[in-house]
Amino acid sequence: MKIDLTEVMRLKGRLVDINSELDNILNGIRSDFDSIASNIGSTELHQAILNIQDKIKTLGTNFSSDMTSLESFLEEQLHSYTVTNEEASNALKNLVTMLQNVFGENGEILVKTASASALSFNMGRKADKNIGDQDGYENGEKSLEKFKNKIGNSEEKWEIVHETYYFFKEKGLSDEQIAGIIGNMTQESALDLRCPTGQFEGLFQWSNSRKPESFDLQTQLEHAWQEIEYDRYSGKVLSKLSETQSVNDATYSFAKWFEGYTGEMDLRQSFANAVYYYIKQNL
Repeated sequence: MKIDLTEVMRLKGRLVDINSELDNILNGIRSDFDSIASNIGSTELHQAILNIQDKIKTLGTNFSSDMTSLESFLEEQLHSYTVTNEEASNALKNLVTMLQNVFGENGEILVKTASASALSFNMGRKADKNIGDQDGYENGEKSLEKFKNKIGNSEEKWEIVHETYYFFKEKGLSDEQIAGIIGNMTQESALDLRCPTGQFEGLFQWSNSRKPESFDLQTQLEHAWQEIEYDRYSGKVLSKLSETQSVNDATYSFAKWFEGYTGEMDLRQSFANAVYYYIKQNL
């Protein structure tokens, strides 16, 4: 599987921007119509009509260009994504249908602008059959809402989940072990990058003597891996974590050897199971 996550998230944000721009332009069009209504018979009527025509043309051209780029990118990603040809084909057909329902071939508006949520679509991809921890997966489905509530269902924090997953996946960790790490992160900081609490700070709530140089995501992940692989108990974190196979065991092992604290274990494991379920459904 090869997904350009950064570009996907950028384009997702661009969709929201496009929707906002669409609303602004349509508001301008409505304002021009108001101007027409109040100036019937005046010399301003002709200019107001020209303004409307220009705005509609700009709207159609820009929207069409952005959506064409999005469609091309998604098609490239789908070719490298682990889904069946039928699923990929259906996803693209849904996207094309959505675009056709908004604008015609010449950029004319066919329907009222869609909301940002309506611009998203679900691939409908089924869970990965290679589920090593069935109990963790089933418990994760039940605790997913609790996890969402913990992080405020924030798009930024979901991106942290994605980036963290791919970072540790490249290091050779299993999905169960990565879920255990993110479960601990969630309990420690609710995935807030800084989260200062007294002498502790960061995603993993490092103490003063262990803090990274900065608190951007990449620096924190690199710092965490340095400790996992070498610094923390002379590499014992990685050794112990590598022995685990279930989500719960990975969560406990990481809490004990990396965090140095095994309190709230039921919450840590609940969040980790939810992340594991999400991973198997989406990543």
